[in-house]
Amino acid sequence: MSIEIPHLEAKLARHRAFWQRAETDRPLYGFWQGGYFPLEGLQGVMTSGYLKPENLVPEGFLSLYEARSVRTMLDAGDLLPAVTPFLGIPWTEAIAGCPIVVSLESGSIWAEPYTTKLSDLDGLEERALSPHNPWLRKLLEFQQVLKEELGGSIPFGTPIQRGPTDLLASIMGGTAMVYAFCEEPERMRRITRAVANVWIKVAQMQLALAPEFHGGYGCYRGLWAPGQVVTVQEDSSALLSPALYEDFVLPEDRRIYANFAYPLMHNHSAFLHITIDGVVTSEALAGYEMTIDPSPGPSISDLLPYMQRAQAKKPLIVFGTLSEADLRLIVATLPPAGLAIYTQVESPAQAARYANVIEGRA
Repeated sequence: MSIEIPHLEAKLARHRAFWQRAETDRPLYGFWQGGYFPLEGLQGVMTSGYLKPENLVPEGFLSLYEARSVRTMLDAGDLLPAVTPFLGIPWTEAIAGCPIVVSLESGSIWAEPYTTKLSDLDGLEERALSPHNPWLRKLLEFQQVLKEELGGSIPFGTPIQRGPTDLLASIMGGTAMVYAFCEEPERMRRITRAVANVWIKVAQMQLALAPEFHGGYGCYRGLWAPGQVVTVQEDSSALLSPALYEDFVLPEDRRIYANFAYPLMHNHSAFLHITIDGVVTSEALAGYEMTIDPSPGPSISDLLPYMQRAQAKKPLIVFGTLSEADLRLIVATLPPAGLAIYTQVESPAQAARYANVIEGRA
């Protein structure tokens, strides 16, 4: 399978400028149509119920990459979404031992907690990274099949690996995680370090199989970089105070950043209490992504000061569903250097209108 990318050299030049926060005439931008993790069309590949790695056949997903995840996302704008093992599966949670459940009816896949006992997490790192771990083997099999089918024609990257708090909340439940940080702090430091080690090693194993694309790699947010890209997310840090996050988790996030050339931090606009300043001042962090949550979350006007603080330190990605008024406000307020906008659209016509706004033609 071969993928044709229009205007590739011009797009790569804009990505290089983004990472350097170089002066430019407009932001990087791109669009997607449909859901975040679409499961339609997979009835013959997956079934509802508990998902087992032995029942996953990577070749059955190839049409999904060609028809939806790749070609339909390259038609407008600059972004180059990476090929990764199927995004809808919570791979790292599965590797860490969580049962995985599929509901084709609701279009959802999720990880179930399997313990609230910290003693059950002794040896988690060794079990997760064992060469006999069936979920780890399946993830690497996916990457190998994709390499054989698409290698060299499009950027490669890693799927959503989430982050230490998300992994801990998946394994033991959010409430138990919060209590454990407060009641058994030293033990939780060791466990948080162990899950961060799993995160790092799983990403490194995948990237070792990923072919370079014009000297670089991609990520599922559509960015290419002249080095290995990973995205860390800590959605479950919404359950923590800023003090708990900065004491237990931020050091591990920074250790993750330090192991890769272009690490991104994903955060949600609805919980910016894990201070932007603490994250974006991390020296090894390459970029910061703010996902815009739907109403009744903060408005774009409310969020612009946070975006400005982030962009003053790092390249900024604004991701989510934006109205035309939101888009105009962002483009009018934020400088284009070191800015990328990746927004959902309902149609190619809407994408064309939005492109005109971003490029200053409307």
